[in-house]
Amino acid sequence: MSEDNQIWKRAEYERDKAFVLFTIYRDLGPTRSLEKVRVKYREDEGEKLSLKQIETYSSKYSWVKRASAYDDFLDEKRMEENWKAIEEMNKRQAEDAITVQTKALQDLKEVDYSSEEFKASPEGRRTAAARTWEIGVRNERLARGAAT
Repeated sequence: MSEDNQIWKRAEYERDKAFVLFTIYRDLGPTRSLEKVRVKYREDEGEKLSLKQIETYSSKYSWVKRASAYDDFLDEKRMEENWKAIEEMNKRQAEDAITVQTKALQDLKEVDYSSEEFKASPEGRRTAAARTWEIGVRNERLARGAAT
């Protein structure tokens, strides 16, 4: 988003007090109201301010439009961060799935009918390795967005 589109920033010729009040309004989020601005300003600054004065600033400096643009900006940032996290998760899980497949194939190749070192039968180990491999394949495909 270019600087020109960031209308939530200080408006040209906006008075200091008006901008302070706008930042309170903007930062209140979706449940914001002019009354909440009045209450918060009194709590923060210890100064009483009429609702009429806040309404004047809000109208003159387009607070509703600016706050809405700010909400959209924050939402866009959250979505970008979420997509990035999803992409990283998918990559990590695909790599994990490949590791599972590799280990399962290795186990399938190593199963020996004459092996006495494992309590499970060679057939049981083959079945478990095949299931593990299948799970790895399915998880890799899911992580990469492919059909399973």
